[in-house]
Order: sequence, then C-alpha cells, then structure tokens
Amino acid sequence: MNINESLIDLFYSRIKNINENDCWEYAHDVAVCGYGRFSFNNIREYAHRFSYMIHNGEIKNNLYVCHTCDNKVCVNPWHLWLGTNSENIRDKIEKNRHLDNRKTRVICRRGHGVYGSNLYVRPNGQRARVCKQCRKIDRRIRYIEKGK
Repeated sequence: MNINESLIDLFYSRIKNINENDCWEYAHDVAVCGYGRFSFNNIREYAHRFSYMIHNGEIKNNLYVCHTCDNKVCVNPWHLWLGTNSENIRDKIEKNRHLDNRKTRVICRRGHGVYGSNLYVRPNGQRARVCKQCRKIDRRIRYIEKGK
C-alpha cells in the first residue's frame, strides 16, 4: 500500500486529543460497529488499522489490530497491538467484554443515553436497543454521501 505524506496529514487532521498516553479519537467517519473508518483512493480501511500501518508498516497474515484501551475509535499506536483471532477473543474474555451487552446497554457509542424517549421503536412496536439520535445522525450522513 502506498502511503504518502499528504495522506498521513489528512489522517491526522481527523484525530482529536493527540498525546502519547491518552486515546487519540478518530473523529471523522465512524462505522455502525463503532470503529473509525478512513477512506482514500477508493479504499476504505478501519482507522486503527491505518494508524498501525503508518507507525509500524504492513499488517502481515491478515492479523487483527487490537486495542489495549478497548476504545474502538482510538488510533493511538501505543494502544494498538497485532494478534490472531484467538488472541483477540482471549483478550476480550480476560477483560470481561465477551458478553453481549446490547440488551443492557444504556449509553451509545457517541455517549447518548439509550433509554426512554431516545430508545428507537421499530415499526412493529418492538423496542430496539438503538440510540434514536445516532440513528438520525447516521441517516443524515448517508443522505449527504448519496448526494456527492
């Protein structure tokens, strides 16, 4: 992959809170799964993987880029490590993140409360654990992207 200086500058312009010890939060495009996405030359890559490539080179053997901080939008290279799928799962279990928390989640990925009037109700009347504000933002982003 050809990573040039202007691409790196663009990537850094989309990060907030850059310092060595804290999370560098990617603040541009966030996927529904919660990971930041960086697009360039008709390629879309998760932001934490791109950050790893900038600072450490190519990612060999389709390894996972894992977070020590468990913050999905973090792209701080000191918080990232390479691991296999089984190592990633083991890390998840050790940190007690392996349980499905979607049914009990009360705060969404953007920090909104997911309860009461902010809880999305499906057309069939069934409540879904989806933040109404984030759903509205995501739909607006998709609408704007279609118009480009």
